[in-house]
Amino acid sequence: MAITMRGVPLVLVLGLCAAPRAAVADDAVAKLFRARCATCHGAAGDGNTASGRKLGVKNWRAARILPRLSDGEIARIVREGVKGKGGKWAMAPFPKLSDEQIASLTAHMRALAK
Repeated sequence: MAITMRGVPLVLVLGLCAAPRAAVADDAVAKLFRARCATCHGAAGDGNTASGRKLGVKNWRAARILPRLSDGEIARIVREGVKGKGGKWAMAPFPKLSDEQIASLTAHMRALAK
C-alpha cells in the first residue's frame, strides 16, 4: 500500500513539489545563458549573431561540435575562456561561476544542440 497524505499518494505530492524547483532551475540557467553566452553564441546556440560571426563562433547545433567535447572540457573552456588571435579574449573566462552553474549551462548547451 502506498504512503498517503490524507488520501493523496505521497509520490504525487513530492512530484508536484519538485516540479516548481525544476522550472526555477530552468529559468535560472536560461537567464544565465542569455546574460553570459547568447550575445555571441546566439539564443539557439548557432553563433549566428554579429559578435558570433565576427569571432567565428562555432555552431553548437552542428553534429560535429559538442559531441566531441566532454563536460569537463566544456567546463574548462567556460572557466578559463578562449584566447583568440593576438592574445585577446575570443571568449572571456567565467571563473566565478559555480560548478553547478557550469553543469547547468553545459546541459543547456547540449539540449540546444539536439
